[in-house]
Amino acid sequence: MTVSHAAGSWFRRFSTGTEDGMTLLCFPHAGGAASTYFPMSKLLAPRIGVYAVQYPGRQDRRSEPPLDELTQLADRITEALTELAPDRPLALFGHSMGALLAYEVARRLETTERLRPIRLFVSGRRAPGHAATRPDLHDQDDATILAELRRLSGTDEAVLADDDWSGCCCRPCAATTRPSSATWGPDPGKAYCPARYRCSRGPRTPM
Repeated sequence: MTVSHAAGSWFRRFSTGTEDGMTLLCFPHAGGAASTYFPMSKLLAPRIGVYAVQYPGRQDRRSEPPLDELTQLADRITEALTELAPDRPLALFGHSMGALLAYEVARRLETTERLRPIRLFVSGRRAPGHAATRPDLHDQDDATILAELRRLSGTDEAVLADDDWSGCCCRPCAATTRPSSATWGPDPGKAYCPARYRCSRGPRTPM
């Protein structure tokens, strides 16, 4: 897969893979960034080329305003994907908010001939149509956001305990939860590519 200049702001490549392999495009969780998937890319088979989406407002795109609507984000990512050379089969993986986003992008790509995904992998998110049980963060105060970040255990406590650093991360983190928490609702359409999911809460987890 070759990244063009225009599409390059959206995707980060961590491994190239082999000519007879496949491309895996990863979608970070809300508040996450493309670099989340760098360690995972080193654990996969060498034949897999690993790319990750870099959302506006995160890391080297932090000067760009985050997008408020998940469907708009999916549209922009799909548009950027069409600028890539589809030289190998494409699979999508998303975690948490990234699972919803990967699902929406998969639905859009299924209308194309060149980029129709062969697999959709998801984790850490209820199926479309099942309401989220956690409170929205995008309109909460910093104390509530910090409490939720501590509960999720994905941010170093030294960062959360530092007033300067936590002040820098709270608002961007909350802003990037808005697409999934406040503006997305399930559409009656479906994604028809084969899907794989990881269930970690037992047989009663909604699918």
